[in-house]
Amino acid sequence: MANYETPGGIVEFNRAGTITYSYQPASGPGMLDRPSLVERLPNGAFMVNDDYRHRMAAIDPVTGALIWQYGVADHPGTDPGYLNTPDGFDILSPDGTTPTHPQTG
Repeated sequence: MANYETPGGIVEFNRAGTITYSYQPASGPGMLDRPSLVERLPNGAFMVNDDYRHRMAAIDPVTGALIWQYGVADHPGTDPGYLNTPDGFDILSPDGTTPTHPQTG
């Protein structure tokens, strides 16, 4: 679940409601600003749209490190390499299927 606030965060919980993972740095490159969607990728990383830092970011849950981003943090734009308040994403395999939602693929 994405925690839509500043600083924002990621919370994962099991069916019983027990929190199994949380991520919410208060500053630095890994800080999130109103993330609204997050999804666990097949490789285990969390992909999050970081709305008001204008980027997509991947977080390693083991180390808590920001391991990838698209968009220039804190610089909205529409040129290649930039995003402006991203609000959604789809993960596609090379064959065009959606590995994290195979039922809709």
